[in-house]
Amino acid sequence: NCGSSRVQLVLELVRERAPRQPRAVTTMARPSVLVLLALLALLALLALLATIFGATFVSQDVHVRYVLGEVAHTVPTARRQPERIPVKTCAAFAVYGGVTRYEEEVMSTMQRLKLMNPAVWTILVTDNGQMISQKKLYPQVDQFHYIPSPPQKSWEPRAQFLTQTLFDDKDFNSCDVTISLDSHVTTCSADLDERLKRFHSDRAAYIGANVVHEPKKPWYASPFRYEDCGRRGGEGKSFCEKNVPHNFAIVVKRSAVAQVTMQAWWKRMKGHHGDDQLPLKRAFDDTNFKLTRLPESFAFAMKSVDSGRFGGLWPRFSYLLDPGNNVTVVHSHDRSGVPDEFQDFCGFVNANSSVARMVFQETKGAQYEMIISRSQCVARLAEYEPQLCDEFNWDVAVVGM
Repeated sequence: NCGSSRVQLVLELVRERAPRQPRAVTTMARPSVLVLLALLALLALLALLATIFGATFVSQDVHVRYVLGEVAHTVPTARRQPERIPVKTCAAFAVYGGVTRYEEEVMSTMQRLKLMNPAVWTILVTDNGQMISQKKLYPQVDQFHYIPSPPQKSWEPRAQFLTQTLFDDKDFNSCDVTISLDSHVTTCSADLDERLKRFHSDRAAYIGANVVHEPKKPWYASPFRYEDCGRRGGEGKSFCEKNVPHNFAIVVKRSAVAQVTMQAWWKRMKGHHGDDQLPLKRAFDDTNFKLTRLPESFAFAMKSVDSGRFGGLWPRFSYLLDPGNNVTVVHSHDRSGVPDEFQDFCGFVNANSSVARMVFQETKGAQYEMIISRSQCVARLAEYEPQLCDEFNWDVAVVGM
């Protein structure tokens, strides 16, 4: 018995010291545990990315910023619109030849324009180097452009600036739309910048001007409805021209279309020092270009009757002014004819801007009258050009740019 007890004790000691064998375990994980683990892993990854990049997620309507894996704020955000490049409007004047009266005149004109329309960039084309060297004395001029003195009185330097310099010189390539004005033009309203931008936005408008009144036989009325005035002289010489531009105010939009026609104008003007209006009309014909006619309220000018029939320039009158718009710029006027109740001509012509109207002056120095109906028009123009009254639409005048 003692022996067997010893053997049994030895066997038990051997079993206790022998290495244990692992138990075979088969475990089937629950599906919910896997999903939870996957979500935790995804959240951990998002938190890591947010920590590194401070990630910002933008949807169409909601802006959500994650910081360290937590929602910091959620605010509505409007859709981002493309930024519009602002349109730069410019006004160009020209004075050369060293005539003090004209230099003083253009400075006064530019001062009034700049005071009423500060957003419009003003340019002075001049041969007066002293004026340019003292440019600080002329705050109404934003930019000077020096030109050599022309050999004689001429429109050529102004035409060269509008047709060449304005398009080719990098100093002026920021002018998206430019109005060229005579030195004596009067600014009457603070809407010049707005009207130039309206012109610029019109896809059909490239060059704009008002038109010259040409009361030649057999046509005595306005240039709205006639097509052919007949012919005189040699072949191809028209008796009267349709829609000859009145160049006291010319609007030019920077564009390839406008540049082609302006180059054609320069071709006819280069080396010539006379009229610049018929050459521009010929340039329109050369390039098959249609002028955008500026309404009377944009570029106002008094008209005259046929001096051959009536022996002078009076009576004078305007075409119909479109209702709802003030007159922006005026070609010229007789200060002595302004009625006493008005401070100046601008106050008179813009006093009744809500209706269609025209201005009439019987004789030189006579008081200006405001005509607001066809019957009044016929009464004042009966012995002169009553056809004019029938061509206007007194009920709804065209509201232009």
